[in-house]
Amino acid sequence: MLMEMHGLGEAFELPQLLKRLSQYGLESLHERDPFFRRLLSFALYHVKRELKYHSRILGGRRHLPRVKPVTDWFIVPDSWTLVGVADIHDQLEDGQIYACIHQQGQERIFIEGPVLICRSPTVHPGDVQLVQAIGKPEPGSPYDIEKLENTVVFSMKGSRPLPSCLGGGDLDGDEYYLITNPELHPPRCENPASYEGPERIPLERDSTIKDIARFVIEYMTHDTLGLIGVNHLRLADQRPKGVLDTDCLAYAQLYSDAVDYPKTGIPVSADDMPKPTGIPDWYCAESFDPNNGDYYESIRALGVLFRAVQLGNPSPHHAERPANQEKVVRAALQNKVSHILNDSGVGPADGSHFRQLFARFSYELKYQCASHGLAQSANSRLNEEEVVVGTILGKTSAANESRKRRNLMERFRIQSKNLVLYIKKEILGDMSDLGYAEQLARAWTCLEVGWQMSEEKRFGANSFSLIALKSVLDVLHGIETDGVV
Repeated sequence: MLMEMHGLGEAFELPQLLKRLSQYGLESLHERDPFFRRLLSFALYHVKRELKYHSRILGGRRHLPRVKPVTDWFIVPDSWTLVGVADIHDQLEDGQIYACIHQQGQERIFIEGPVLICRSPTVHPGDVQLVQAIGKPEPGSPYDIEKLENTVVFSMKGSRPLPSCLGGGDLDGDEYYLITNPELHPPRCENPASYEGPERIPLERDSTIKDIARFVIEYMTHDTLGLIGVNHLRLADQRPKGVLDTDCLAYAQLYSDAVDYPKTGIPVSADDMPKPTGIPDWYCAESFDPNNGDYYESIRALGVLFRAVQLGNPSPHHAERPANQEKVVRAALQNKVSHILNDSGVGPADGSHFRQLFARFSYELKYQCASHGLAQSANSRLNEEEVVVGTILGKTSAANESRKRRNLMERFRIQSKNLVLYIKKEILGDMSDLGYAEQLARAWTCLEVGWQMSEEKRFGANSFSLIALKSVLDVLHGIETDGVV
């Protein structure tokens, strides 16, 4: 479940393999086999590191199409992320919302009662408001007939639209976070900011491509949004009033202006603003020690969360009773496999083909390990476990290095997936020409070759055995599901 949630081990089908192991009575393998234990330990370290240094808190379950899984977001219980729309039926009063959640195969949820609502970015203390959700609409009402599922409907009444109070939001596709958990509701809400942006720079003629190029260069030079956001966060950490501090409120207005810079063309400067003095421990990079005297211990929520996550050593302790993978798997599956092959009259496959296949796999794996390290040196090469899990354990000291690590991970995950698909295809052969029994014989022989390579301490033998073991279990599952050999 951990790997599946965070997109780890997908190239080598680890989440599915762990489920298959459980189905065939091999649960103890991933607890006692040294290689499996290292895989799980590396995965846990990756998740904890993302939580400590790079995670973001998602304001709810997202009811929107997603291109790929988001692995570094952690979801708040009893919360949702919904697109905002207007109450065109004029059913809601000022301060009311309507939201109906419907996931496929589940009953509808009509949110009712006090709801915390906000959107990203949340910088000004008034960007968070409490509203009243009306719950299930009355029978025959417009929202009973047209339920507008998985959206949040805002009232059109009142002196000011609620979306504009939430970080200057609107209803052109903005997403809003709804939280019903009362423990996360503030004791009181602050007045929202005015968010009256500066006037745009007029151009008394038609714009040209040179104007666009000039502005792009100016924007790249004068964009201070990230700096303003970081200074605001650090200053709020140090001031007794937090985000309610006068300087923090001024930073919030600057942040709003910086967000509008691409629209207004007016750059924002924070040169005259007070700068934070110390550095909180939660701002410490991975490769530095927050206890070395350069950082102070933050008493704010970020500091508490940062210190609560202890990474430890990614290498696991040795199991009390280490298991030999070959011995455990043979004890669980040997008789079953032999029975199927004997009844079908199918003999062992040619092991020389799979020894050649392993040689190619090992070469490709070595290339991936050598070409995806954070630095171009022998010491930064990845190990076999990192490639299988889909992570890089090397520490980073700057944001650009973190981006580089993410890009490298994404690249070698794609390469690993293609490699594994090729190896599995070579193991199982063409289904149109081979039956389950022939495929099982090939997969079992390949697994035995993998065990032999492991005995010889050949690089890549452990991960090669994983692919073969997954192939064996997949064929057995197919035989049991279809009832034919």
